[in-house]
Amino acid sequence: MGSGIPDATVLPSEELIAAGVPILRLMGLVQLIDAVGLTLAGALRGAGMTRAVMMVDIITGFGLLPPLAYLFGIVLNGGLMGAWLALLTWFTLYAVGMILIFVKSNWEEVKI
Repeated sequence: MGSGIPDATVLPSEELIAAGVPILRLMGLVQLIDAVGLTLAGALRGAGMTRAVMMVDIITGFGLLPPLAYLFGIVLNGGLMGAWLALLTWFTLYAVGMILIFVKSNWEEVKI
């Protein structure tokens, strides 16, 4: 029977906590931007603009995210925070793409 006190080996280290705090703050911002992108993407898909949404998904997700993570995380020595900044950049570009499609396309007239 245990004493009810957790084993010290399973408690997070100060270093881990210090690394995670700025990333969690950054993810708060990411969620706001992501809400715009995902909401518009869902609305556009529902209106029949599936191809345009897919193209933004492919270009930003496969074409930009891996190179940005490599650039920010490794080349610029950003490490873990650099990789997460790449994710923020990806979400931002994705949301901008959805906004542009929403504003500039004729999504209201698409025949399904």
